[in-house]
Amino acid sequence: MRTVLLSIFSLWIAAVSVWAADTTWTGAAGDGLWVTAGNWSNGVPPKNPTVTGNINIGYVAASPIITIRAQDSIDCGSETVRPTDLHGPNWGATLNIDGGTLIHRGFVMAPVASAENARSVINVRNGGQLSAVNLCLGDNWWLTAPYVTMNVYDNSKVTVSDYLWLGGYLNLYGGTVDITNGFNMAANTAGQGLTCLDIWEGTLILRSQDLSANVPDWIAAGYLKAYGTTPGSRGGGTIVVDTTTVPGGMILTAVPPLCAREPDPQPQNIDGSVGTLISLTQTEVTLNWKAGVDPNEILAVNPKILVHYIWLGESESELACIGQVAHTDWTNPEVSYVVTVAEGRTYYWSIEEGLNNGSGQPYSAGDPNNIAGPIWSFTAKGAVPLILSQPVNAIAEPDAVFSIIANDVAGSYQWFKAGEPDIPLTDNGIYEGTTTDTLTVRGATVAEEGQYYCIAYNGLTPSAPSAKAWLWTKRLMGHWKFDGNLLDSAPLSVPGAAAHNGMMAGGGIGAAAYGSGINGEAIVFSNTADYAAIDNPEFFNFYPLGFTISYWYKERSAVGWRLPVSKLDAGSAGWLFGVDKATRNQTVFFFESANDAAYWADGNPDIELDDGQWHMITAVYDPQTTSYTIYTDGDNNETIVLDLTGHPLPAAPISIGGRETENSVDGAIDDVRIYSYPLTAVQIAQLYVDFEPDKYVCMEDAEEPLTAFDLNKDCAVNLADFALFAAQWLECQRYPQSACD
Repeated sequence: MRTVLLSIFSLWIAAVSVWAADTTWTGAAGDGLWVTAGNWSNGVPPKNPTVTGNINIGYVAASPIITIRAQDSIDCGSETVRPTDLHGPNWGATLNIDGGTLIHRGFVMAPVASAENARSVINVRNGGQLSAVNLCLGDNWWLTAPYVTMNVYDNSKVTVSDYLWLGGYLNLYGGTVDITNGFNMAANTAGQGLTCLDIWEGTLILRSQDLSANVPDWIAAGYLKAYGTTPGSRGGGTIVVDTTTVPGGMILTAVPPLCAREPDPQPQNIDGSVGTLISLTQTEVTLNWKAGVDPNEILAVNPKILVHYIWLGESESELACIGQVAHTDWTNPEVSYVVTVAEGRTYYWSIEEGLNNGSGQPYSAGDPNNIAGPIWSFTAKGAVPLILSQPVNAIAEPDAVFSIIANDVAGSYQWFKAGEPDIPLTDNGIYEGTTTDTLTVRGATVAEEGQYYCIAYNGLTPSAPSAKAWLWTKRLMGHWKFDGNLLDSAPLSVPGAAAHNGMMAGGGIGAAAYGSGINGEAIVFSNTADYAAIDNPEFFNFYPLGFTISYWYKERSAVGWRLPVSKLDAGSAGWLFGVDKATRNQTVFFFESANDAAYWADGNPDIELDDGQWHMITAVYDPQTTSYTIYTDGDNNETIVLDLTGHPLPAAPISIGGRETENSVDGAIDDVRIYSYPLTAVQIAQLYVDFEPDKYVCMEDAEEPLTAFDLNKDCAVNLADFALFAAQWLECQRYPQSACD
């Protein structure tokens, strides 16, 4: 038996070794500092010159944060030895150059990341300095992984002596990015919405390329923004292109929008709506914003602004001016206006800055001399309750609890059990809290299994029903013996349980075939498109809360990768047993949402599945240890650690013999069982010997001290082992022989 504990970043270790890295960040010291030797695989922070390989950040330590402090000056890489690339920060890592200096003299610094939820970030702030020869932000030569962000802040500088390739985000909140030779916009990411150069108070200097002709196209494609806005759009800032200061090159800066900014409708409610209900049909909302800035940066507000015109409507194309607010204090940018709107509806609004027309009076609303702002939106608080948090599936132990969270409009609640018809629940000895936001089911039995949901009320006004949540009990949930039929035998063991029978599916023969089984008959498959599908797929989605599934399998011949038993939405969700004689002798088990060979639990490799014998294959998931284990013939083979919390659930049915779009196994399957809890190792061993009473399961653990004394490996320490020990008594294998004296 072996146990494997994995993190997602372990998947990249093999790739790192191929690159013969000089040193790799491990974060082992725990302080997150670049200069700490214990954080690097070689026990030495990367230095200049680097002569043995690359620098890797983000391969071993999961999503690390690495900091270079103000007192740190890092000089690494080599100008002469190749390769000495800096691969990182990668795969969700963060590098903070927090007032210190990082000089990388190797060929390229290439941070990459392949998913939004694992974005890599570089922050250059507090006067930090970064210098690189080539800088690839989210782009390189072996893959395109553009989820990278670089943020540059005031008094900080990034210097690139050759080229900068931009595939991710570069935000110039301040400071300078100074590029000597060339700049490539949307490198390998054109048209994907993944690339943006956003200039705020910072400056981009390109010393050897005049790309000013490209600026309009960059803006149109969304690659270039000013203060987070699209230049030339309503409420947009302005990009300033300077092609004279640096002959043959160009400098890009930005001017902030002069329109109203920072919308803040209040009050904000927990459901994302705004406003206060003042009746069952009306909501009062306070619109807050800041006035347009002074372009001369003398006052907080543009002194030409005399009035703010408020535009409001239920669509962006149908705004109407509903009021105005005079502005008289140009040192204070804060402005407010109260509106009354219909409850529960979405509104669009905009502020038009009415400028002085030269005579001390503002231009009228809609005058083109005014400054129109961007269009914002809000949803007014509604009178209909909204359910914000849904009930979740539960296995009774022996009680089960379901709860919802509704917005503050909800004043009462009613829980239901789904059925034909749905049943409104009342408090009794079993159900408690039936008219609250939390339902408790006491001592649940099979009779209480099913789906539950809640409706919240504001007076007589109901919410939409909550999502339905399943309640299951700990029991045998399905049992298919295949004694000439596809019937579920679980109700024979669990009185009152519903049967979940199978039916033949796929595009093969279409009829079930039966033969001799481990006990009675078994279902037989012949490498066709046939399989048995079990009804009510949703009922069997309890497995993240714990489960056991076991079946007997007799393989006639190996016909490639096949799935004897599965519940699988290919590529996204579910679980499966897989067999493939071409690459392995044993069965494997894994969850599709973590489909990598490192997460496959391997059965006994010493058993040839096509040996003409019946074998019991079992998999168990234990939510307490967040681990799953595969057993072959009752013997524990391998355990993998994986937390299934939040993993997607499959819509596919339990499929036996094969599955949709794939051929079946070539062999027989018998006695398929599924439980809603993890069986113990002893229970699994008993299940095996129930069918094979003349055999035994060895419960030895390789890590137990007594295992060392089982010399003949028969899973028992007895006189036979002592005889083997005695036969070797006083034998000495030392060299020289004199050492035996």
